[in-house]
Amino acid sequence: DITLGQSVATGKRVFSIVKLSPIWVILDIYQEQIPSIQIGQTVEISTPNGIHTQGRIDSIGSVVDPAKRTLSVRVVVDNADGALKPQ
Repeated sequence: DITLGQSVATGKRVFSIVKLSPIWVILDIYQEQIPSIQIGQTVEISTPNGIHTQGRIDSIGSVVDPAKRTLSVRVVVDNADGALKPQ
């Protein structure tokens, strides 16, 4: 969010350096699937643009979203080739 020639105030963040390996993939697991998952479990991930990879469950949320009836699960993926991007 900056343009050429723009003044920048001290303390304003201009850019961020992000390490993308490993990367976290946050999944919503339906309530009835919760008993089937555990920390350390290997999962396969497929994206709409055809990327297929594997990761391991690193953490499992503790609160079910009342609107969606899902639980957040964090999967850590190696992503050494940088194929997966944030958002």
